Amino acid sequence: MLEDEDTFALVLIDEVESIASARTGMAGNEPKDSLRVCKNPDKDASAVNALLTAFDKLRYKKNVIVLTTSNLLDTMDTAFLDRADLIQYVGTPTVQSCYDILQTTFNELIKRDIISEMELLPCSLEASLMLYSQPHSNSSILWNIAESCATQKASGRALRRLPVVLLADSIQGACSIGAALEDMKKHLEVLE
Repeated sequence: MLEDEDTFALVLIDEVESIASARTGMAGNEPKDSLRVCKNPDKDASAVNALLTAFDKLRYKKNVIVLTTSNLLDTMDTAFLDRADLIQYVGTPTVQSCYDILQTTFNELIKRDIISEMELLPCSLEASLMLYSQPHSNSSILWNIAESCATQKASGRALRRLPVVLLADSIQGACSIGAALEDMKKHLEVLE
């Protein structure tokens, strides 16, 4: 497939630190999420070397783009980082993004009748417009929760899980959106 230059290939390596961690200088107390591959430093170095060799070969392919993700940039091998054409930091979600993530999760729970509600929560644009005209609406309450999540620098993954985990912990059977939002507010107040 890579030899056919008419075919575009996008290679995505999520959590690349699992195979591209620094080959030297890792102290015993540093995060070693990358050591899931193996705990033998020689084999870790071999994995990094193999990755670097593969990237060097792909460099000449005009139809291939390699994207990688990592939460542990400071543990990455410098030779790996030097091969990157662009390193782009993507921070934690903004308030609007937090709202969007929570809103889609809650709406999915509503559609599946896990949360009993007649109407879905509105999109973030509508919710932001209702903040002052309807401060006690479900969307305004969720917006305030999203602000709290953004302040706490919650990840998108954590936001996606939050409604489901809270429902599993605190509620037996279907509940209202109001009860679910109140439980979430209480949970976040404890975390602050």
